[in-house]
Amino acid sequence: MSKVKDKTKKDNKTFHVLTWVIAIVLGITGVFLLIINTYYSSHFLPRTTIAGISIANLTREAAEEKLNNELQDFNNGIEFEGENFRKNITPEELGISIDLNATIEEAWEEEKSGNWFSRTLHQAKLVTTGYKKDLVYNIDNIILEEVFAAEFYPQSTPFSNTTLKITNDGFLVIEGSEGSGLNTRLLIARIDDRVKNLNRTQIILPFLSSYSQITPEELQTAKADAWQISQDPVTLEFEDDSWTITPATLESWVVFSTEDVPGELLDHTGYAKADNFDLDNLILAVIVGTNNIDKNFEKVLRARLDKDAVENYLATKVSPSVNIKPQNARFHMAGDTLELISDSVPGQEILGSVTYEAIVQAVRSYGPQTVAVAAREIGANVNANNIDELGIKELIGTGTSNFAGSPSNRIHNIRIASDKLTGTLIAPGEEFSLVDAIGEVNAATGYLPELVIKEKKTIPEYGGGLCQIATTMFRGAMETGLDITERQSHSYAVQYYAPQGTDATIYIPHPDLRYINDTENYILIQTSISGYILTFDFFGTNDGRTIELFGPETWDHKSDGSLKARWTQKVTMPGGEVRENSFSSNYRPPDEFHEDEKKEEEERKKREEEEKKKREEEEAKRKEEEEKKKEEESKKVPDENTNSDENENVTPPPTNDNSNENTPVPDDNSNENSPVNDNENNS
Repeated sequence: MSKVKDKTKKDNKTFHVLTWVIAIVLGITGVFLLIINTYYSSHFLPRTTIAGISIANLTREAAEEKLNNELQDFNNGIEFEGENFRKNITPEELGISIDLNATIEEAWEEEKSGNWFSRTLHQAKLVTTGYKKDLVYNIDNIILEEVFAAEFYPQSTPFSNTTLKITNDGFLVIEGSEGSGLNTRLLIARIDDRVKNLNRTQIILPFLSSYSQITPEELQTAKADAWQISQDPVTLEFEDDSWTITPATLESWVVFSTEDVPGELLDHTGYAKADNFDLDNLILAVIVGTNNIDKNFEKVLRARLDKDAVENYLATKVSPSVNIKPQNARFHMAGDTLELISDSVPGQEILGSVTYEAIVQAVRSYGPQTVAVAAREIGANVNANNIDELGIKELIGTGTSNFAGSPSNRIHNIRIASDKLTGTLIAPGEEFSLVDAIGEVNAATGYLPELVIKEKKTIPEYGGGLCQIATTMFRGAMETGLDITERQSHSYAVQYYAPQGTDATIYIPHPDLRYINDTENYILIQTSISGYILTFDFFGTNDGRTIELFGPETWDHKSDGSLKARWTQKVTMPGGEVRENSFSSNYRPPDEFHEDEKKEEEERKKREEEEKKKREEEEAKRKEEEEKKKEEESKKVPDENTNSDENENVTPPPTNDNSNENTPVPDDNSNENSPVNDNENNS
């Protein structure tokens, strides 16, 4: 009985102790929860850090102030060091922008969000384990890449793989060299670590050693590759045309390059045993949590055809016979109606990359091969079906010029170009080039030789007079208010382009006249010639822009024909934007461009003077000889004592005293007015 009582007392005592323990725990927990829900409702929890900086028990404002102080120091920059490099670079210069407000807001939300029960449990967990928050930041990849390119990449040491080169004496082995390359991924990881922890500790630039991995066996394989590629000719065919690529040409196209062998994924242990083991790569894999590492460092040397060389051959030798430029439909504005003159014509263009791949496949086969040149049809931008979409409704500008006094060849060239340009369409946003629109200028395209200004000379060439076209179009573009991007004046003032300062010169391929159709609709160029007046009409849609032209102003006129001029275009767009462009002209003395003509004229006059002098000397000599002859004849007297037998049969002369009055007698000046061969008078 006593034992039962003792046990009962002992159990009661244990119960009371447990009750007290539970009460104490509950009390402590209650106090803890009370503190969390009161004090820590406006403070960060204990053991909370941002960027490795403790903000435990701080209010948001206090935490922000503390972090701001740390951030100001961090913004002074991080020092980067290499073998011969050391530079301090700020986060801003790296393209890094830290969002401190967003960081604090996210940390606060992590601790304070949720209902009372879930929040309390989560806060209790955070108090126990601690809460570490990284900084929120952004990187401008473009800026960072620029820094890498300007500062870090140059610290690398270039390496090269052993390779081959084909020479006249056979294959030349070019030995590779060891080098080192920047480990970009590891460097970015280190920068990321510094930013997340506002840590300015110096960063040592990480490099990966690089060396040639080409073996002698691979060199032999590459030689065999090259031999096969250049062994047999390849013939390209397109319709009725063909081009044969000789083995010698193929050999000149052979280049050698290294290619990656498909990678093998290794775990950390396998990678540590690999022959291309790199400690930095292993560390990086551990940092970013990568279980496997790509063992993709094995290289092989391969012979191949240089794609640039092949495509250059296709572009220069083959394309001219294959490519056909599509032709837009041509229109004519008759009153207010846009009429179709001719429908569009599709074109075609060579597919260089496709043809290259076909050639590559062909040279891998044995024996002579034939390859079909790949091409595709390309349609015109404008055809009869989209006439209503062009927006060509009204006259929006006009340019005119007068070419009176032009020689016949010049007039002919002006008509040829004018006829070609009429009906030209300029798409919205397109930059028009007059040189491109005119195309080739030679006898085959109908042009005749006429004077052009070239290299400080005025000489005849095919297409002389095309500047009349350029000048007229320039004036029309100015009047239309288009954005003129290229224009050049003549070297000296030319009569056909008055008023001076409103001209434009072109010459194939440069200088050019270029302008942008900055309207929202197509523009139609329509040309016409009336007498000696050339007109370029610009048709489109009036978008409400206002065009003001000032000038042309001229000044600095000199007696040698030189002067300066300026013509200004001011365009006010419907939205109020203003574009103002001034086009200056500096005309030099015309004589500077006629020096050869002056020399030729001087030489001609000199020759004529020499010939005249020679003629005068010959004439004087002739006269002198005649005078001498007359003088000798006058000295001869008839002999009265001649033999009588000789005179018996001689008829005596008339005895009339006046018998000699009407007999012609040579005069000293009788030959002065005789005809003389004078080139100056007969020219």
